[in-house]
Amino acid sequence: MAQRLTRRILLITWKWRCLNDYKINTQYLEKLNIDDFLNNFCQAQKRHCIYKTLRVGGFKTSSEDREIDISPDFYIEKGARVICCNIYKGKKPRKVLHHLIEILHQKYSKNGDKVEIMLFLHRGHHYNYKDVLHFLEKKGEFVRKCFLFEAGQDFIYYQTEKKGLLDEVGRFYKGWKNEGKENEEFVKTYHMIENKKDKENKEKVIDSWYFNNVWEYYQQEFKQKFKNLYVDFINTIIHLKAIHSDEGVEKKDFIKYLKKHSKFSKKSNSKLIYYRIKSFLGCYDNIELEINPKTKKPINQKEYDQLKDEREAIGNFEKIHKQSYTFDDVRANLWHKHEDDTKDIEAHNIYINLYQLMEPLFLPKVRYDKKINTQDIRNIRDKMEKLIEILPGNNL
Repeated sequence: MAQRLTRRILLITWKWRCLNDYKINTQYLEKLNIDDFLNNFCQAQKRHCIYKTLRVGGFKTSSEDREIDISPDFYIEKGARVICCNIYKGKKPRKVLHHLIEILHQKYSKNGDKVEIMLFLHRGHHYNYKDVLHFLEKKGEFVRKCFLFEAGQDFIYYQTEKKGLLDEVGRFYKGWKNEGKENEEFVKTYHMIENKKDKENKEKVIDSWYFNNVWEYYQQEFKQKFKNLYVDFINTIIHLKAIHSDEGVEKKDFIKYLKKHSKFSKKSNSKLIYYRIKSFLGCYDNIELEINPKTKKPINQKEYDQLKDEREAIGNFEKIHKQSYTFDDVRANLWHKHEDDTKDIEAHNIYINLYQLMEPLFLPKVRYDKKINTQDIRNIRDKMEKLIEILPGNNL
């Protein structure tokens, strides 16, 4: 009996240069009959180039520069693919992305293979927390995890850790690793090999080392984000002497202290801990709801400006540190639970409990009558530790 593979698929909707003439958005689909488009998906793919499939491969042994297409030790990973598409947010485009996910699952599971899809949604295509939650709820049987990314500040970009796949302008990365330094090295996150179907054009194959880096990182990204939040929170709160006293500290003074240690500047050592906690609590998810649909102006200008400034500060912090500190997609993934995964269900339950513990302590509008003390912090710490332990990844 043939051994079943686990098919790993990175499905990335982004501003791909190769698909720049095939933007699937509401305006584009208005010209078409969406039902005919989906019912004749193969023909639509030929006419509209909805997506591109790239194989993954590499060398069995390391070597100096060589002609890849004649190298005998080049291999293709049967169980790995990168799927590129340029599908924007919108009611009709969403149907196309739904259908594409189903098509991919059907194609790669036909031999009984297990299919795991990681879906990456570009924020610049107007995707947000609600879209992550939507795709997990509607297509969770196919999509194991869903992520938001943008602006070159997530791991999937090469320049953040020199391990990701993408550049910042719509292509797979090709360029200098350490430009201007003594150990500079020209790198590509892909290979060009001989195309057996088209001898005149070589086939682009994604380098398996970079593919595996991205896959393994995003398997445990949530654990890493919570680890960072946990360490920075404990290191910040430890200096608040009043919270360690028998009396504790008033909530307004507690929040004031956290805000003071969250002011952002390029020269400060601030970890923006309060803003990151507010991101975990979902405070920035619905900023657009603060706009009056009739007047197109904020309902509460002061509060709207504050939320916008705080979210912008997190964005600037991410650009400097080349790392994502935003929790919107994390929360969506933890809110949705895969019923076939007991650890996933446990993580969901712990997340809900942690949220319920943190919300009344950190949000001014949520009532909390007593002073915040060591026991409150200990409860949060213990729940964070449990969540970190249960999430996929290395516990060291």
